[in-house]
Amino acid sequence: MPSRLSRPPRGETGEARSRKPLWRRPAVWVAALAVLVIAAVVVSLVVRGGGGKPQPAKTQPPPPKPTGRYLVSSNGHGDCVSAPCKTINAAVAKAKATRVDGAVVEVAGGSYGTQQIQEVKDPAARSTTITVEPAAGASVTLQSVYLNAAAVTMRGFTVTGPIKLYTTAVGSGIDKVTTRGGSVFLGSSHSFVTNSSITPPTDADGIQLKAYSGKNPTDVRIEHNAIGPTHRGPKHVHVDCIQVLGGSDVAIRYNKLFHCADEGIIIGSGASGTVSGTVTIERNDVQLCPTRTADCDGFDVISIRAPRVIFVHNTVIDGGTVFDVADLTVAANYIENLKTCTGVIESNLLGTTQCTGLPASNKRGQLQFVDVNASPPNLTPRDAPAVPGLSKWLGGQFASSDINGRKVDPSADTVGAAQAASVS
Repeated sequence: MPSRLSRPPRGETGEARSRKPLWRRPAVWVAALAVLVIAAVVVSLVVRGGGGKPQPAKTQPPPPKPTGRYLVSSNGHGDCVSAPCKTINAAVAKAKATRVDGAVVEVAGGSYGTQQIQEVKDPAARSTTITVEPAAGASVTLQSVYLNAAAVTMRGFTVTGPIKLYTTAVGSGIDKVTTRGGSVFLGSSHSFVTNSSITPPTDADGIQLKAYSGKNPTDVRIEHNAIGPTHRGPKHVHVDCIQVLGGSDVAIRYNKLFHCADEGIIIGSGASGTVSGTVTIERNDVQLCPTRTADCDGFDVISIRAPRVIFVHNTVIDGGTVFDVADLTVAANYIENLKTCTGVIESNLLGTTQCTGLPASNKRGQLQFVDVNASPPNLTPRDAPAVPGLSKWLGGQFASSDINGRKVDPSADTVGAAQAASVS
């Protein structure tokens, strides 16, 4: 029997007495070291791609190589470069992704549905300038165009419905476009309508400039267009060739506005928009209704409420001309019926007027035109009387060519948009 001194204490076994802390056991250190080695090998394999070969660091892909030419066709299913894609939107996005200005999207001949052209997601690519036009020799008809993308020019199309430029379409516009039953709605800054023929549907304006979401467009150009005829129909709404409800620094130049059912040009803040800056109206032919009918019987040809207006070298017939403008310049025009008497009013030929005491440089008289019934009319005067002071309103900040593209000799200038036919 063992002695009492050799017995383990009460409640303790011999195995418990011999237990050591884990950190003092060699086997634990060996196992931990093995785990660390295995983990290091695994990490190395993952980083090296699992095959032992180093993998390149991930970088952003470079922009697509620009080609300068992108293709669209009605049955396209390609990449827009080596083969046509189906939509203008896809081709514009492809071209903008290169961030190289001046690319052209060529659209194969045929008829296409509504085209919605969206802004690209890359902010650096949004200002890339793109022209969209029919392929060489092709005729292309679009049902309608809704343009959200900036810096896009739509050129040379026939459009059978509306064309609408939203606020984000900064610097975009249309050129050499023909609408057949389609109005143009401008809501973007630095936008333009040039060299186009705009025929709106019944009960609709030709061109309407307005604020979308409370944002007034600025620096808008409407130049070298034929706008009309417009027709009032069963809706009995107000129908104008050009209506401006909001915008700043607007230029309306070298346009032929004709058969304007209610008004040729009407400008005034409205529909949550504000007219501000300078409105320049120069070298336009503006005709209301050559023959009064149920669909065309407006009262005033021109009706403008704005802070500052420069109204120079226009021909205005078949109705009244009215301004409510604090800073007004009216000069070198032929106006059949001037109703406003305050402002800088100089060197005009007036068919009739309610004003008295106008400067002596304004003359009274009637013009005879080449053809008032054509569509659009030819409002080139056959002859025009001499009006003093016209040279002040020619050259410099004012146009030196007339609406027909004739270079004007300051010594032989005549009132109105077109130089008189009698002037050689």
